Amino acid sequence: MNKQQTETMQNTLAQNKNLLQNEQTLVNKQVGLNINKNSENLDDLLEFVKKETQTFKDISARGSSYVSIVKSENGTRFVINKATNEKLGYPTEIYIGYKDEHLMIFNAEGMAVNKLTVRQTKNKITIYNTKLVDEIINHFGIDFSEITSKSFAEGYFENKGREILYVKLL
Repeated sequence: MNKQQTETMQNTLAQNKNLLQNEQTLVNKQVGLNINKNSENLDDLLEFVKKETQTFKDISARGSSYVSIVKSENGTRFVINKATNEKLGYPTEIYIGYKDEHLMIFNAEGMAVNKLTVRQTKNKITIYNTKLVDEIINHFGIDFSEITSKSFAEGYFENKGREILYVKLL
């Protein structure tokens, strides 16, 4: 690539960057969202999403859920997918609890909390604990009368020293 081609490519990239920035500003104005690019505080965004937007009921593609639950005659299990497991740091011990309508999961290694020892299988965590799965199903009122498995894709991560996954199960 010669000097002129390099300069042309750099100019094109700069123009595209400006167009993207202008488009993002326009989108932000249209939805009434004010984003501070230097801010790591997502409270405003979360408040906006919870109060002024709605999510589609089934937005997940196969494999993109955070967790899934299987409840059938052949077995009961709770599965944390590969990407979620990676984000949690491939834990050997996890905390599973809840806050409001969210199931909470985090890496509990070395912490003095009620935790569950888990094993990695193909980079996923599969928990065969019928009592725990039944407790989760009953707490959140998940209906398995006509299905044997359900995946949950609505959630978010929050870092409070460690990544905490909040998955909406209602």
